[in-house]
Amino acid sequence: MYWALSIFILSLHSILRYLSSLKKMNLLQINTVGNIGSTGRIAEQIGVEAIRNGWKSCIACARAAQSKSEIIRIGSKWHRYPNVLWTRIFDSDSPIAKISTLKLINDIKKISPDIIHLHNLHGYYLHVPTLLEFLGEYDRPVVWTLHDCWPFTGHCAYFDFCGCKKWKTLCSDCPQKNKYPASWSFDRSSKNHIEKTAIISKIKKLTFVPVSKWMESIALESKVKFKNIQTIRNGIDIGVFQPTQKITANSINNVLFAANKWEPRKGLHFIPEIAKRLGADYKLTVLGASREQKKYLEERDIITQKHTNNIQQMCDFYSQASVFVNPTLEETLSLVNMEAIACGTPVVTFASGGTPETVPNEKVGAVVKRGDIDAMVCQIKKFAALDKLETAKICRQAALDNFDAKAAFKKYIDLYESLT
Repeated sequence: MYWALSIFILSLHSILRYLSSLKKMNLLQINTVGNIGSTGRIAEQIGVEAIRNGWKSCIACARAAQSKSEIIRIGSKWHRYPNVLWTRIFDSDSPIAKISTLKLINDIKKISPDIIHLHNLHGYYLHVPTLLEFLGEYDRPVVWTLHDCWPFTGHCAYFDFCGCKKWKTLCSDCPQKNKYPASWSFDRSSKNHIEKTAIISKIKKLTFVPVSKWMESIALESKVKFKNIQTIRNGIDIGVFQPTQKITANSINNVLFAANKWEPRKGLHFIPEIAKRLGADYKLTVLGASREQKKYLEERDIITQKHTNNIQQMCDFYSQASVFVNPTLEETLSLVNMEAIACGTPVVTFASGGTPETVPNEKVGAVVKRGDIDAMVCQIKKFAALDKLETAKICRQAALDNFDAKAAFKKYIDLYESLT
């Protein structure tokens, strides 16, 4: 009788485990945008990989393009406008943002995700303390990708460019108060830093994921006590970012610069000097320039093109360039470097943040000291002189070996499964 009961219990346990394995796991990602911009495309690709592995995928965001995941809208532009104004004045999330945040929390309870994956929580669409306090009580595994430094500062998303070190101890008198997310009057950086650090410490099942080893080293110096941290470098869709049919051997030295937005930290001010030192034999093109920047650059015989979200157009720009140049002074990783290499174009970049991690070897690019224009110009000339078709093959292989999004984002699925 005893043995029969034991066998029955073991059999029942096996059946229950089998039935449990048939349950579709549920992933919810939260980000400012869905399938728009770099972080939006990353969330989309993670969702695609999750679906490929049998998961259900939802992305909660303020704005989104067409997605293979289920999209959950957070608020509307009529919610965001007062949030922006409140932040501009008080340097904190608006109480009005609690409305959309509480609705999101209600959606989370309905969805009952097995994993909640956070990306960028800043962006005027959430009341972040309310969401984080809920996650501390909800007792589900939380993954938070560190696309920038905002999770462990009292205000800013980046501090490397301005050289601030206050985030290591306590933020105060923020030197970047007027930078995104900008405040025109109050400086609440100290209170924000204390409150954010305290709330994050209450989320017991939290794993931080820096997107570069550089970001990991910075995060570990912060006040946040990291219980779990695992670096996963972002990848790109190498099936999309690839040399186009328009690629040809060099007939002219095409040098390409590109940014979603040419903020001071992106190094736009270096480009006219680079153009001057390269001379008339080189054609420089800048993507993403504003109206004012366009006028400034074109007066110096530099071609400008407006920013595009059309990936095919970007691939054409990358492929037709002899060299892609990234004069950024502050970067956590730099997807544009990876995209250019995948399209067969070598990269010359400053050693800023995680950018060295995007140049796998000296055949596909060069990393020079930050701000060293002489070294940058020297490397541009070196790579522009190489045979474009041969260089494109070498770059493409390096991208296949190092940047494949499927391999990168499969690591997230492995992480999710280890947490569940």
